[in-house]
Amino acid sequence: MSEVTVKQFAEAVGTPVERLLTQLKEAGVDIRDADAVLSDEDKATLLAYLRKSHGREGGASDVAEPRKITLRRKSVSQIKLGGTAGGRGSRGGGTPARTVNVEVRKKRTYVKRSVVEAEKERQEAEQLELQRQEETARQAEQAQQEMVEQGQAEPVAEQTEAPAAPAAPGQEPPPAAPGAAGAAA
Repeated sequence: MSEVTVKQFAEAVGTPVERLLTQLKEAGVDIRDADAVLSDEDKATLLAYLRKSHGREGGASDVAEPRKITLRRKSVSQIKLGGTAGGRGSRGGGTPARTVNVEVRKKRTYVKRSVVEAEKERQEAEQLELQRQEETARQAEQAQQEMVEQGQAEPVAEQTEAPAAPAAPGQEPPPAAPGAAGAAA
């Protein structure tokens, strides 16, 4: 681009000259009046400052596309409502026909597929992580239950063996518990 004055640049951009001068001053460009000449470097400095102040990081080469676009449509139409004719036996007219303005507003938001797909992938990753955590918790609980069962099985076997009294003469000894059969042999 060729070098232009601040006034010409303000007209091309569509902003007031005073506002452009304050933005240039905030960006660190040393220009004091509307007839001063702007170089391409000054314009690039202003662009970088404006992008940074409006939330976008990066320089002139970093052009980010919007994630979603919202379209608002408004259509206005007229509907004519017929009046009443007055009926058969009445004298005089009824109500006159009226025209009613109807305004319909539509709002559509289009989201980039890459944004939607990234959101789906993030949600799926979260669900997989939750499933993994639940599975590890379930496995730990099962292992703990098995440890408790094994720990309780040993004292139960000891309890069944201890109270077994010697059989009275002429009687058979009571049958041993299934877990204690291996211990007695």
